[in-house]
Amino acid sequence: MNIVRRFMAYVVQTQGRHISVDTFARTRNEIFDKVREIRANADKIEPSKLFVVQLVKSSALRPYWEKDIVRILGLEESKHEKKMNMRKGVGTYVVVKNTPQMCRMLWRVKHLVRVKPVTFPDGLPTPGVYTNSYLNHSGEFRKHSNFEVDPERLVVNKKFERVKLEGREIAKPMHLRWMNSIS
Repeated sequence: MNIVRRFMAYVVQTQGRHISVDTFARTRNEIFDKVREIRANADKIEPSKLFVVQLVKSSALRPYWEKDIVRILGLEESKHEKKMNMRKGVGTYVVVKNTPQMCRMLWRVKHLVRVKPVTFPDGLPTPGVYTNSYLNHSGEFRKHSNFEVDPERLVVNKKFERVKLEGREIAKPMHLRWMNSIS
């Protein structure tokens, strides 16, 4: 019993301040109080409808099911993208829905990805009108006047319209090229 009293009275000196055993109990209680407060306010928090998912670690040397999930999420290139030399690597972002199935997939590869909720600090955009807005890497969907485009610039100019070539207009240059080619 005497040893226990001496241990409880023992003061550990760290970085110039005295911390007793009771301090650790107080710190633990403060942490639990914060957790209880967060859980009490959890009903007031509205979950995000979308997530920004970033690949932070390569899926190389990982099991096939983790590689498949990363490909399904679109964070790694598919076979068609590989053929077209479209490379995706660490740092790639995608936006996914917050659904139970998607959360289950993200949970399985949580050590390979970073998930951030998409927030709308400037308010939700009106349906169909997403001009002068952007989604930044931290998951904020912002509206900015610098991205506004003149409606006149969106109108197609006649001189840039595609001209449909007829068969004769195509055949003559092709025939000349064939006849004058070096073989």
